[in-house]
Amino acid sequence: EIELDIIGNDENLDVKTREADVSIRPFISDQTDLIQTYLFSCFLGLYASPEYIKKFGEPKKPEDLNHHRIITFGESTIRPYNDIDWPLRIGTKPGKMRKPYISINSSKAASRLAELGLGIVALSKEFPGIEKMNLIRILPDVEGPIIDLYYVYPTALKDSKRVQVFGAYLANAIPENFKKNMKERTHSK
Repeated sequence: EIELDIIGNDENLDVKTREADVSIRPFISDQTDLIQTYLFSCFLGLYASPEYIKKFGEPKKPEDLNHHRIITFGESTIRPYNDIDWPLRIGTKPGKMRKPYISINSSKAASRLAELGLGIVALSKEFPGIEKMNLIRILPDVEGPIIDLYYVYPTALKDSKRVQVFGAYLANAIPENFKKNMKERTHSK
């Protein structure tokens, strides 16, 4: 009997002020009044469509990205994880960064642009539906950041049955191969 209102964006909703009861997001180190339970990890890599590779060639090493079209997350103040610009830096000299071909603040839209052959995109291999997308993993030896995602809620809701039941549901619904080889981590005040 849990009613869900899913807000699927990268805004920093404040669970402490109840803009949302819970959140699934990267760990927040400076908010000790939140309970943050590890759920799963996203392993990022680079992807391009067969049409893009046919037209522009396939990069063989990170330095080759200098001559390619990179689709990145937009330059907004909201950054869903810390190392979001990694495709613009790998294979460059320290302190240097490529210019993105397209910046957009939606992973779904970025993946669609890549499917249309407009550039190379960084996605998680756990990205919903990636196996059905018209994308090929490029530079498979280049590992992007690993983004650990947590089930986050304020300590004031620690005894809430609906928060606990939903958290247990999420933990059980996530396939084991999405989880790092680590013990479940919980952080709270």
